[in-house]
Amino acid sequence: MAEHNDFLADRIMAQIARETRRRLVIKTAAFGVLLASSVALMVSAGFADASAAYGTGFFAFFSLIFTDFRAVMADFSDLAFSLLDSFPVFPSIALLAGAFSAVWSAAGFASELALFRRLPRLSPARS
Repeated sequence: MAEHNDFLADRIMAQIARETRRRLVIKTAAFGVLLASSVALMVSAGFADASAAYGTGFFAFFSLIFTDFRAVMADFSDLAFSLLDSFPVFPSIALLAGAFSAVWSAAGFASELALFRRLPRLSPARS
């Protein structure tokens, strides 16, 4: 029959704690990298979206709503089709994807960081 060894139990529990801490560090770092890359995607997609909107004339068509409202009401269908035709779809999709992934990764990063802070500090391993 096996004897109960407190030293062995302490070593096993310490190894489990180290492994849990290591995995949390990896997950927290992964969420941090994902957060940074999604913010970078958002910034670059925002510049691309604004550039594409200026290049296609979207802002010129959109500004007609505020400058010449009577002409807009007279030819609203033409203005609506012009706005839809000049809207930069792909840069806007990239901007929204970056925003959604930034929110998701920020929530994951905060959650993992809270778990990491609640872990007890490890004592040096006894040999």
